[in-house]
Parts: sequence; C-alpha cells; structure tokens
Amino acid sequence: MPRPPAALLALSALLVVALAAGCRRSAPVPSSPGTAAAAPAVAAERPRTIGELERRSEKRPPVLFVALDGADWQQLEPLLARGAMPNLARLREASAWGELETEVPPLSPLLWTSMFTGVSPVEHGVLDFSRFQPGTGVREPITSDERQVPAIWNLVTWAGRTVDVLGLWATYPAEPVSGVMVSDRLFGFLNVEDEPPPGAIYPPERESWAHDRLGRIWQATGFDALRAYLPWLSADEYRQHAESERPYDHPISALRRILVETRLYGALAESLLAERVPDLLIVYFQGTDSIGHVFAPYAPPRQPAVSPADFERYQGVPERYFRELDEQLGRLLAAAERAGATVVVASDHGFYWGEGRPDRLSSFANATAAKWHRKEGIWMVRGGGVRPGRAATGALRQVFPSLLSLTGLPAAPGTEARPLHGLAAPAAPPYDYLPIHRELASRRRPAPPTAAADR
Repeated sequence: MPRPPAALLALSALLVVALAAGCRRSAPVPSSPGTAAAAPAVAAERPRTIGELERRSEKRPPVLFVALDGADWQQLEPLLARGAMPNLARLREASAWGELETEVPPLSPLLWTSMFTGVSPVEHGVLDFSRFQPGTGVREPITSDERQVPAIWNLVTWAGRTVDVLGLWATYPAEPVSGVMVSDRLFGFLNVEDEPPPGAIYPPERESWAHDRLGRIWQATGFDALRAYLPWLSADEYRQHAESERPYDHPISALRRILVETRLYGALAESLLAERVPDLLIVYFQGTDSIGHVFAPYAPPRQPAVSPADFERYQGVPERYFRELDEQLGRLLAAAERAGATVVVASDHGFYWGEGRPDRLSSFANATAAKWHRKEGIWMVRGGGVRPGRAATGALRQVFPSLLSLTGLPAAPGTEARPLHGLAAPAAPPYDYLPIHRELASRRRPAPPTAAADR
C-alpha cells in the first residue's frame, strides 16, 4: 500500500474539512425504533479463510477492544479521583496507558478507519461522515464500500479466527466476518432512520436478535430513565422534547438517543460474550463523544453563553453518564477476565470539557463541532505482556500494529509498523493483505439503496 506524497495528504485534509460541512443533518426520528418489521435480509457472502495466512498466524489470548469516542484523560481524571468510575480506575491501574495523539482533521469516521487499517484517509478512502449514493444521488451515512483497504476484522477472518464488531462508523453494509458484525446503521445518535436498512447486520440471521434488543432498550429508555439524569423533568416536558426530529434539537431528545445507543451496543457485546468469547471483539461507544457535544457547554465553570438556569439543569448529566458507562465497562471487563482476554481501550481524539472550551463556537454545528476536539485521546492495554503504568504518548495509527501483534497476525506492508509502547511488533513476516481485499471487494455488490436523508 504505497503512501501518497505529503502535498496530496495536505490537500486531502483541506478537502475533508470542506466536505464535513453538512454531515450532521438527520431524517425524522421513529416513534419506536426496532418495533417495525425487520428489514429484508441481504444475500450473505460467506467469510473466507486464507490457508497461508492461517498457517503463518499464532494463536493468542482473546482481545476485547473498547472504543470510547472522544474520551479524554483531562475529563476522566477528576472522575477517577472522586471514585465515580471504579472499574476504569482498576483497569488503568493494571494497564499500560497514556495519551493517543489524533490526526487532522479530527473527524470520527476518518479516525476510526485509520486506527483499524493503519493508513491515512487518502489511502483508505473514508473521507467524510456521509456520501452521495451511486445511482440515486441520495445522501447517506458513509459506507464500508468506500474503504479501499482491509481492516483488522477482515484480517482476523482471513486468518481463520473469530471476530465481532459492534457499532463502528463506516461498517454498513456489514461485511462477512467469522463472527458477528452489527454496523452503525442499526442505531446511531446522528443517524435517524425509520428502521435499520437491509444489510445492517451480518450474518442476516442475527437481525432479529439485534432488532429485538433495540426495540426493548428504546422502550425502556423513557421518562423514568431520563428522570434519573434530570430529576426536575416533568412528564409534559418529556413528551414535548423526547422524540424530536433532529438529535441536537433539545438536550432531552439528545440524552435519550445517547442512552439508547450506549445501552444497545453494550448489551449486544454482553450477549455475544455470554455465548462465546471471540478472538477479537470491538465494541464502539459514540456516546462518550456525543455527551460532550451536547453537555460540555453546561459543564463547570459556567460559560457566559449558558444561563444560570440551564447550567443548574444540565451540569450534572456528564458525570451521571460516565458513572453508567463505568458500570457497563465493569460487566464487559468481568467477562474478559473470565476468558483471560487482553483488554484494549482507546479514543480517536480528546474533548474540551473545561479549560480551552470554545466560548463562541457551537459544540454541534457542522462547521465548528470539531473545534471542541482536543488532539490528545487515550489508550490503555491490560495484558499482552505489557508492564502496567504510565507510558509514552502513542499515535492513532499505532493501534493497528498493536492489534496485529495481540491477535498473532503478520505485519501489513505499507501500514504503520510500530505498536504502542510496551507491545512487541508482530512476530510473523509481513503479509500483503491488499490483493485479497481487492479481489473480494470486486465481487461484492454495492450497498443496497436506502432512504437515509442528509446528515
């Protein structure tokens, strides 16, 4: 995978910033997602094992990867000090950990794809939150068939190992993997659709399992659930705002969608781990970023643009959310410990929660939302032979060779070669994965048409 010249990378970064405007608009919200009839199944391609790659790979302990979008030590440290996140605190104490430096532009679909492929956006091809669908011209969330290089879940599958992937950006249509892939189109904070489109889940026979949990969690995350976060909330105000047509219309509707999304993908991960532990499980929580875009303006100290009344109403929401997330993390860690799994936690960028917050720029408008992203995210690794303690700052693309090493796969030529501090480089000689990806991609049909609206 040859690297483009620096000038092309710089030009691409400018183009991506320009494209990012207009990526956060949404279609009408359903009154009860998951209750509609299941989307028709897309013809499933079977996952493929490559004999040579399987022979050259080494069996390693399973890996649980928890992706926390926008997580930032500057915001997490006070919560750890107050005892608000005991599970994260115990994990960090047993882990090598540090900051993870993001890339420019700090936009999540680009960053997570770079993290799981080891190459730049120019090389992997995911350049925006959305795309215009070929043939129809309809704008839809960015899709997996825009990606021009293989991702870690493809490699694990080709090596004859098992892998589950839950909720990541740019994973629709769900790809054939040796496990389960639930794409970002099952349910997303920004992605408002009447029901999940065909092809959102692989294998198709898992659709009812995922849709059932979505329906139950949506119904359970109602007035009482929001009152636990907003004790002042009245039934009338809840009815007025809870099902707003756009995620950012009101903090109440935003909070509900954040909680549904977080609880959904956490529950799916728990369910899969209860069935069997795959060689690699990736679960993505967008809520750790969305909670900042909605509620960081209300965090202490009060910003001039925030009224004293709204400050009192919403300042406590972030800590309540991270306490709930920590409980979810605790359940996942317990399953990982029972399986003897290595645990990796990472974020794609940080977030301005206190000092450094823009005081005149919207935290969610298309043109300014990324101004709230700090360049320092987080990383942690427990297991894999690493020594616990604070370690060197890592680079975002170092996560990919780290996962190759932890899963026992050969290095990938043309990608970032250095794993995170304390981890050994992949032991097997490099293996060129790209021709396999191109061959399989050429056979795969385009994403099925959907009615997803502008984002």
